Amino acid sequence: MTADWFPVWISLRVGGVGAAAALAAGVWLAWVLATREFRGGRALEAAAEIPAVLPPLILGTYFAFALAGRAEGFTWRTAAVAAAVAALPAMVRAARAAFDGIPRDYGNAARSLGAPGWRVFWRVTAPLAYRPILAAASLAFARLAAEYAVTILVAAQGGARSALLAGPLLPSVGMAAVAALILANRLERRQVRI
Repeated sequence: MTADWFPVWISLRVGGVGAAAALAAGVWLAWVLATREFRGGRALEAAAEIPAVLPPLILGTYFAFALAGRAEGFTWRTAAVAAAVAALPAMVRAARAAFDGIPRDYGNAARSLGAPGWRVFWRVTAPLAYRPILAAASLAFARLAAEYAVTILVAAQGGARSALLAGPLLPSVGMAAVAALILANRLERRQVRI
């Protein structure tokens, strides 16, 4: 009996795409929240905390599709969107903390020399804040890949296929999650001293 590795790859794909989308959107939103003052900023920060207390969003999305009788419409792309939404609050919090930890003097010095806002971000802020942000992205990847693996097992429950899925899926995704956690730990330990 040969192992079916497709669920492993699709779990890693959903975790990777979801973490990448949350990374891009989370860094942008954190940069906006950290650098601009606007009305409703506190309400936006509070709204970003709401998905953090919800049950697993990928599994919840699958159940919503299943209850509507459209379980076949639940694709890996749908799961990746749900994964990005699930990881976004953690990414915003981590990126905002990283941006707030950088003294404003560096950005002000670059602006006084004529650097526009985008150059200040790419040449000054991002190099100083990338380690905690990448650590949060690797933790998001580990969580999302493991959550999608559980969703696959729930979707295939009871059938003969569930025994085949449990073979390579859980240990492989578990090892990828542990590797991502080790990477996050190393990135967190090597903080840049300012």
